[in-house]
Amino acid sequence: MRVYRVASQRWIAVLSGSGLPARWNTSGVRVLYTSSSLALALLEMLVHLRRDQVPDYMWVSADIRQEWIDDWSVPPGSIPANSAEIGPNWLGTRGGRLALAVPSVIVPEKNYLLNPDHTGFSELHWSDPQNLVIDPRLTRIP
Repeated sequence: MRVYRVASQRWIAVLSGSGLPARWNTSGVRVLYTSSSLALALLEMLVHLRRDQVPDYMWVSADIRQEWIDDWSVPPGSIPANSAEIGPNWLGTRGGRLALAVPSVIVPEKNYLLNPDHTGFSELHWSDPQNLVIDPRLTRIP
């Protein structure tokens, strides 16, 4: 399974997880957010950015063995309000896997939370960072 990460040039090589609170983790809990496609990774960033910020972004990808992935599935549109507790609960599971598949709230695809403290994390081989080149219509400000 290939996963994709989109980040600013400043942060693209930082693979430790920020610990900032987000949809699937609480403050201080470090996870690395990735997506099942480059397009989804871009969409996940676009919902948080001003359109003029996107040209400074880059992307990387890595392959994850299927046996390293846990899957947390719910029917579309039924992500619980306390979803930020899912990540810490998963990370606290003894013998947990490297990645947790979670649904995107934007489109019916998967995002993958990666545990940077998992022993298998160092075995991931990340691609070289690439400039994120997108159609300029996506960054046009109305």
